[in-house]
Amino acid sequence: MFLSNLLILLYKGSDRAVTKNKNGSTLIESLVVIVIISTLATLVITGITAAQNKAYTARSLMNAILLVKPWLCILLKMMIIRLM
Repeated sequence: MFLSNLLILLYKGSDRAVTKNKNGSTLIESLVVIVIISTLATLVITGITAAQNKAYTARSLMNAILLVKPWLCILLKMMIIRLM
């Protein structure tokens, strides 16, 4: 009786250890979930990097416009004065 119960426990324990973890999922399932999450994280990071590059370009363009705009106003005033 004791030996049969021990064999049953060993069989169930080995089956659980090989195929399932505490959460009830196999190692392969866990690895697949990790791969999917890492792929999604890579896509998100790539999108964030592209958005940061676009924001940097827009900020640089705005800074250039703010630097050039006063000079354009001065040149236009000088041209208007010369035409008069």
